[in-house]
Amino acid sequence: MKKAPASRGIDLLAVGNPCVDLVIGARRLPRWDDKALGRALGVYAGGTESNVACAASRLGWRSAVFGEVGDDPHAQLLIDDFQLHGVSTAHLAQRRDTASAMTTVFVSGGGERAIVYVPMKRRREASPEQRPGFIDALADSRCVYTMPYDAEAFARLSTAARAVGTRVAIDVEREVAGDPVTLAALLAGSDVAFFNESGFLSASGRIPSREALGDMLAAGGPRVIVVSLGARGAIAASADDWAVQPAWPVRVIDTTGAGDSFNAAFLVARRRWRSLATCLAFACAAASRTVQAVGARSGLATPQNMATMLGAAAAAPADVTDEDCPC
Repeated sequence: MKKAPASRGIDLLAVGNPCVDLVIGARRLPRWDDKALGRALGVYAGGTESNVACAASRLGWRSAVFGEVGDDPHAQLLIDDFQLHGVSTAHLAQRRDTASAMTTVFVSGGGERAIVYVPMKRRREASPEQRPGFIDALADSRCVYTMPYDAEAFARLSTAARAVGTRVAIDVEREVAGDPVTLAALLAGSDVAFFNESGFLSASGRIPSREALGDMLAAGGPRVIVVSLGARGAIAASADDWAVQPAWPVRVIDTTGAGDSFNAAFLVARRRWRSLATCLAFACAAASRTVQAVGARSGLATPQNMATMLGAAAAAPADVTDEDCPC
């Protein structure tokens, strides 16, 4: 007999491998057969799903990560950083004779970033949702979050999640949904779909707008679609609600991880409030904290600083139960 959502031990299960971020400041990016001068800004723990788990944990959720690290020197940094942020590593495996995933992040003087991602060597064996312990972890989780690069693997994950009553949230970047058929399949398997502006345009062929999000909802799939618009804020739509939120005016140091922080905060807020406008304000405020520090997790929001930014209501307990939660 499956557990009721409220009795589960994990609020958010992030499925994906963490990676180490080598962050370099640069005035410009080199072209092919070119060279540019840069300066080292640091080595940080990162990874889209992992960042979301850490951000949600800082905001009070019980988070866990299901993925792998290698046995290289970076692996311990990644493990230690999860522990620092209160994220469970009970479902994090270590693979022998393999390098951990990594990214090289180039940060401009204005805080914009360009990323080169090097994933772990692909397994010949089972994908994450087929590995031992995954179904048990899924059944103990209220929500599973992933970036679905492999549509077939995601379909299996989504089917397994829905079989145990676990909600599914996805992040659809430009490289994820390459064609309309793939996009439709990803949306059909999700409850909450996050896009950034370029990802939405690439996936749908349309500029994010109330009409475009409404049409995507009407086609079937997620209960909520959220699109972050960078310095212009964000928009969100559900079947009975619509909201636009400007970005917070802050000095931008590094935008790495801002979208991950935004997504985590939106999920946390959505359980607390029904209003999309309130959820977007909370998420944009959280992202504004992240962009003011170098590294995806250096400036994560906490209930205390969110209450300072948004007022005491931001620290209030949830008033939407798991059974009533609209996403």
